[in-house]
Amino acid sequence: MNKSGISPMQWVGLCVFLGVVGLALALTGLTSWVTSWFCTPVPTPAHVFAGFETVFAGTADTWSGDLGVCTPPVAIVRTVTIVLLLILLAIATAIIVMVMQYRQSDRYFEREMQLRNGFAKGSEIAQWFSRSAVVKRGGRLRPSLRSPTADQVGILVGTARRTDVHLTVEDSVALIGPPRSGKGRRVLVGMIMDYPGPIVTTSTRPDNLTITLEARKRQGEVAVFDPQGLSGVRAGLRWSPILGCEDPLVAAQRGQALVAGTSLGRSQSNQEWGERAGVMLSSLLHAAAVGGRGVDAVYEWGANPRLARSAVDILRRDGAPGWAEDLDAVINGDPQLLSSIWFGVSGTTAPLRIPAVRESMSPGPGENFDMDAFLRERNSLYLIGTGTGAGAAGGFLGGLMDSITEHARRTAQRSAESRLDPSLGLILDEIVNIFSWPALPQLMADGGGSGIQPIVVLQSLSQAEKVWSRADAITIWSAATAKLVLG
Repeated sequence: MNKSGISPMQWVGLCVFLGVVGLALALTGLTSWVTSWFCTPVPTPAHVFAGFETVFAGTADTWSGDLGVCTPPVAIVRTVTIVLLLILLAIATAIIVMVMQYRQSDRYFEREMQLRNGFAKGSEIAQWFSRSAVVKRGGRLRPSLRSPTADQVGILVGTARRTDVHLTVEDSVALIGPPRSGKGRRVLVGMIMDYPGPIVTTSTRPDNLTITLEARKRQGEVAVFDPQGLSGVRAGLRWSPILGCEDPLVAAQRGQALVAGTSLGRSQSNQEWGERAGVMLSSLLHAAAVGGRGVDAVYEWGANPRLARSAVDILRRDGAPGWAEDLDAVINGDPQLLSSIWFGVSGTTAPLRIPAVRESMSPGPGENFDMDAFLRERNSLYLIGTGTGAGAAGGFLGGLMDSITEHARRTAQRSAESRLDPSLGLILDEIVNIFSWPALPQLMADGGGSGIQPIVVLQSLSQAEKVWSRADAITIWSAATAKLVLG
């Protein structure tokens, strides 16, 4: 019900009347102003529509004064009016175009989104993500520091409502950005350069390495593990997958991690063969470790199960109880079963046939990766490789990653606060194109409590489903306490 008692048509009529009166006043004032250029004193209009008649009817009869001497110049008044109308029309057109362009822009979309219910207000952003908010949690995240700053306990990821947005080092992060969305330049480069602790970062290309290498060198030691030689860095890190495999638990974890990083490990339909291949590879790694052999022996055993009989002899003599019998049962058992299992073993060790790859996994005396020293400072490790193609070393990159995180977990458990200080950052760019890492879903859920911060970068959630299972992909996304989505 209309409480004012005025109908819509009456409102329209009122608006039209006021518009006509306003236009008449404007034209009368314009006519007086132009006439003042030529007449002194200026004639006065007989009524409010005098200017209307001058412009549209072309008459000056409605102006009082000495009309014989001074009259409004009708032609000039009309010309000035037309020019002003054209200028106003041009301005109005420009404003309309600018408004239409703005309404189609990202800035308008962001502004409109921010005004919706459910989006954080400026005060809420300041409460949870500002520098002061991060510092409040700093004492628990960095117990070794008396007064930690925001840069020592968090990372800057952008701005919102004119407030810098920080994430703490205990936030697990899932970043989704399609190709060409600028996730490397806009997000990852800053994270790598500014991370307040040691980092391990993966990539299939040396882009991030090239941009951030010098900055990280100024903060600590830098190592590059690039078995395939994609980065062009000479004298990169050498790491042996046999290191630590004297311990049966380490050997078991290492074997599964190496197989998981291969194409067999990515397959959802051959998981049982992948698991058995991991068990056999664990036995070979354990035999090489306790027998003082190198990766050359692991490659020979993996390439030909007949040659692996020497590994059985080593395990019988120096290995863990039962390991020799398990390996021997497969080697001398059903040929079809052996062929299916050894397919995964040989596929995992196949990159070792390339001399450069084998050399990168054959450290000399004193060249082994010191994980304790790495975790103490703002050191950096770049893992560069691919999971497909000739010489793909994704399995070995996954083995090194798994080895570092397991060592970091044990180090955190031995510390007074049961967390690493400083935290270890895992900036996993292009990880789905390098290796499948079974430990990642669990690490996304509980890594922050141990001082291990996973930052997984995906092009889409479906990309993760192809590498892990759908359930694992959902776990990774759901367990991320911070989600960054790029357009």
